[in-house]
Amino acid sequence: MSRDFFDAQPEAFYEEYWKMVKVMASARPNSAHLALAEYDVPIITQNIDCLHQRAGSKIVAQIHGYYNEFICERCHESYQLPENRPVPYLCPKCRSVLKPKVVLYGEQLQDWEEAVSLVLAADTLLVVGTSLQVYPAAYLPQLAEERGIKVIISNEAADTRVPAFLAEHLSAK
Repeated sequence: MSRDFFDAQPEAFYEEYWKMVKVMASARPNSAHLALAEYDVPIITQNIDCLHQRAGSKIVAQIHGYYNEFICERCHESYQLPENRPVPYLCPKCRSVLKPKVVLYGEQLQDWEEAVSLVLAADTLLVVGTSLQVYPAAYLPQLAEERGIKVIISNEAADTRVPAFLAEHLSAK
C-alpha cells in the first residue's frame, strides 16, 4: 500500500483498501486495550485500526494514521468513514480522489512529535505487540532508555499480561 500505487491506480488501491477496512471495522478491543484505557495510559501506536479509541483511551498518538478518516488533497475537506459502508473514493465537494489518512509507504509519519513527547514525559515505557524492526517507531524505546526511562517489552500473551501488569503497578496510584 504505497503512495505510488495510490497515485497511479486509485481504483485498484481502494479495492484492496476496502478489504482491509472491513476487517478493521469488525475488530473489537481486547482486554489489553481495555485495561490501558481503564488506567488512562497514554498510547503510541503504529496500528491504524482505532482499537485504542474504541476501548476508551483518550491520549493516542497514532503514528500511521486512521483507517476511517479521509482527506481531499485538493480542497482539504475531511471525511469520516460511515458505519458499515465505504466512503465514496471521490470527494463529494470537488470530485478529486480522497486519500485515507493513513501513512502509505513513501510518506511521513503522523503524530511523531506527540509520540516523542509522550515518551519523554514517561517514567516507564510499556512496549506491547511489536517486533521493534520498523523505524522510526523502533527508535522510541531506544530514546526512552537513553533518557533513563524504564522500558518493559511484552509481546506474548499481551491480552492477559498487560492487564495484570497494570493492575499490579498502577492500582496503588
